[in-house]
Amino acid sequence: MSTADDKLAILEVMTSYFFALDALSDPVALMSHYAPDAVWECYNYGEKEPSLRFDSLEQLEMMVAMESANPNPQLLRHHPSGTLFRELTATTAVTRTKVLVTAQHLEDPAPRVRNTATCEGRWSKLEQGWKLSRWTIFRDPAA
Repeated sequence: MSTADDKLAILEVMTSYFFALDALSDPVALMSHYAPDAVWECYNYGEKEPSLRFDSLEQLEMMVAMESANPNPQLLRHHPSGTLFRELTATTAVTRTKVLVTAQHLEDPAPRVRNTATCEGRWSKLEQGWKLSRWTIFRDPAA
């Protein structure tokens, strides 16, 4: 596989990840994007320690199951843009992506910005294809 093929494959997995994250109705589909040793963490603006961290697939599965079990009164949409490939080898990659998250209640005339962030993805190429081994969110300051 060429470098361009690997980049395209990672971008396709990332897009599929955001679609699954928005839906949250299929936890299995969302979890299929993670490597077995995956870590997920979120840093609030300017903080040195993550405000949320899940450092095992079991913890991630529990979090996704809890989130998908709660009916959300608002529609969330993640809008990724501007993905940079910081590193790329035959079996690993590091990406940085800007993400805009919008929220909309059913009665709202239009979505509103919920937050923005830069997300760093660390990717591993496994037998099943490219998977997230670490997803780190660096939230921007609240507006």
